[in-house]
Amino acid sequence: MCLILLQSPYGRYPWLKRLLDAADGVTVVAAVSDLTELHTAVGDLSADAVLLPAEVSEAVEFRLLCGLFAALHVGCIRLGERPGMPGAPDLPHVRPVDDADTLIPQLRLAAARLVPRRAGGSLIGRKGRPEPPAVQARTVRA
Repeated sequence: MCLILLQSPYGRYPWLKRLLDAADGVTVVAAVSDLTELHTAVGDLSADAVLLPAEVSEAVEFRLLCGLFAALHVGCIRLGERPGMPGAPDLPHVRPVDDADTLIPQLRLAAARLVPRRAGGSLIGRKGRPEPPAVQARTVRA
């Protein structure tokens, strides 16, 4: 699983990048610090998902980026204490824990809620819901 990590603007999870770098089967292709860098990284890099701190995923700017992520076939996984927030997109959720034995299985479960990309078998986020069978059939024939 290739991730782009948006580091918390408040520095709440300084251990997270080190933990992900040390984990088997997870590659952090970029660690960015603001939404402008995130926009560039999503456009330029091949990643399965963006791992976002909850305080960022509640921001208005983030809601605008959700369309970009979907268009570029990049899923979003939310990192925070609470699974959902009123008005925030319904994203797969990961609790912030500082040990790989707990975090990596959570990431795998969250990634399983992302819909497979049409070509290539990567991941795409569509609010964690699979496409209807009719859409899947059209995609296979295309």
